[in-house]
Amino acid sequence: MKTILLILTWLSATSLLAAEPPDPCALLTTTQLESTFGKLKGPAKPDVGVQKEKECRYENEDGNFLVLRIYSADRWGMQKGINSESNPTVLAGLGEEAFMVKKGTDKEIYIRKGAWILEIDSSADSEKVKSLASLAAARLP
Repeated sequence: MKTILLILTWLSATSLLAAEPPDPCALLTTTQLESTFGKLKGPAKPDVGVQKEKECRYENEDGNFLVLRIYSADRWGMQKGINSESNPTVLAGLGEEAFMVKKGTDKEIYIRKGAWILEIDSSADSEKVKSLASLAAARLP
C-alpha cells in the first residue's frame, strides 16, 4: 500500500511539473485589448522570458506596452518577497491571491490562480491594467 501511495504521489508531482503553461496570447481578445488598452500597433508578439516563462507582448498606438507572463505558482513566495518593499496593493477577486505594485510609471500585477502565476506589466493607466488583469485572470485555468 505504501508503494502504491508513493507511486501515485510521484505521478501526480511529475504531471504537475510536466504541465504546459497556458498561452498568454490567448487570454485576451483583440476586441478586449483595443477597447481597454487602445488601438494596437500590430499583432501580439509571443516570446519566452529570461526564466523560460511564456510571454505575450503588445504595444498600442499611444506607445504604451503590455506584457503578459505565465509561470509556475511555485514562484509565488519569491515574487511576493521581491515586491514587498514596493508597497504592494492587494487586489481582490483575481484568483487565490493578487497584488499590484508601481515601479516608476509602470505597473506590475501578479495573480496566483491554481498552478499558475499571471504577471502583467504595463506602462498604461492603472485602471486599464487592472481591467485587463481581471479579463485575463478569468480565462486562466
